[in-house]
Amino acid sequence: MAAAAPKPPTRTVRAPDLKAVLNLQFKSKKRLEGRVRWFDKEKGFGKILPLDARSTSVEEEIFVHKNQIEDGPESDNYAALAPGALVSYEMTTQEDGKPCAGNVRVQGLARMVQNGLTQAAGAALSAKEARLRQLLLQGLQSGVFQEKGHKKALMEDGFLQGVAREVGTLGTSGKSAALTLYAVMDGHAGISCSNFVVLNLERNILDSLRDQRKRDANAEQILKSSLLAGFKVTEHSFHQYANKLEGGAGRTWATSGSTCCAACLAGPDEEGRLRLLVANVGDSRAVLGKKDGFAVRLSVDHRPDNAGERRRVEQQGGTVAAFGGAHRVILKSRGQVAAGLSVTRSFG
Repeated sequence: MAAAAPKPPTRTVRAPDLKAVLNLQFKSKKRLEGRVRWFDKEKGFGKILPLDARSTSVEEEIFVHKNQIEDGPESDNYAALAPGALVSYEMTTQEDGKPCAGNVRVQGLARMVQNGLTQAAGAALSAKEARLRQLLLQGLQSGVFQEKGHKKALMEDGFLQGVAREVGTLGTSGKSAALTLYAVMDGHAGISCSNFVVLNLERNILDSLRDQRKRDANAEQILKSSLLAGFKVTEHSFHQYANKLEGGAGRTWATSGSTCCAACLAGPDEEGRLRLLVANVGDSRAVLGKKDGFAVRLSVDHRPDNAGERRRVEQQGGTVAAFGGAHRVILKSRGQVAAGLSVTRSFG
C-alpha cells in the first residue's frame, strides 16, 4: 500500500500594510518645496507653507511631525528647522490618514553644516527684527478723514487703512515678514471704479506677492514687482467686469474711474530693515512728514502739465490743452472733440 504524499506546509499571507502602501505611492511623486511657517521643537511638530500651493490639493499649510524629518529628530536636518527655512518634502499621511509632509530635508544643509551652522541661515529673527515685525502686525496707528463735495451726490473716494498681514518670507532673507498696505482712491464719474479698487487691490497685490516667492531676488525687487502686478491685475479685472454689464449699469461703469496712491510697508528684509514702497496712478499724492518739520514727496503726479506725461500722451496720439483752468487730455471720438480728465493715468 502506497504511503500518502505529505501535505505542503501551510503559509500565512499577510495583507499589505496600508500605511506602507500609501507611503510608497506618495514617494513615487516628485519632491515639493516650501518654507517652514513655524516649528515647535519641544512639542515636535509644525507647519510648512508650500512655495506653490497649487501643486497640492490639501490645505495650504502642510503639517510636519518630528518623526517625518529626514534622519530623525537627532539629525542636522531637525536642528536646522526654523521659521523661514527652505525645505523639500514628499506628501505622505499620518496614522489617522490625514496628509502631512514626509522625508523633510532642509535645503542647503551641507553648506550650513560645513560652516558650522545648526539653523537655517538668516531664518531666526534678531530681537530688533522681531520688534519691527511686531510693530507692523500690532503697533501702527492710522487715521482717515473724508469730506464729500457739496456738488456730489455720493462720496466717490475710497481708502485702505493698513490691515497687517503675515506674508512668509521676503526675498532671499528667509525671515518671517509682515506687510501692511495703505491707499487712497479719488474716484470720478461715480463710485463704481473706486469701490472696485478698494475691494480688489490688496488681494491682487498679496496674490502677486505669493507668486514671487520662487524668485531669486531681494525684498525690494519682489515688492516692486508685486505692487506693479497688483495694479495691472486690478485694472484688467475692472474692465473685464465692466464689459459684461449692459444698459445703464454698463454705461455707468464704462465712464467711472479712480486715481490711487498706495504705500506698502513691509519687513524685515535681508538687512533687518523695514521697506516703504509707494505706487500711484493719477494725482493722489504720498508725502512723508519728518521730525524736523520738513516733508518729503514720495510720489510723482500723473498730470498733463508734467512734461514727461505730456510727451507720453502725445506719443500715443493724444493731445494736451488748457481747458477750464487746468491742462487736460483731449479726447477724440467719432469726429467729436471733448475735454478729458486732468490726470494722465487712472484706473478705469
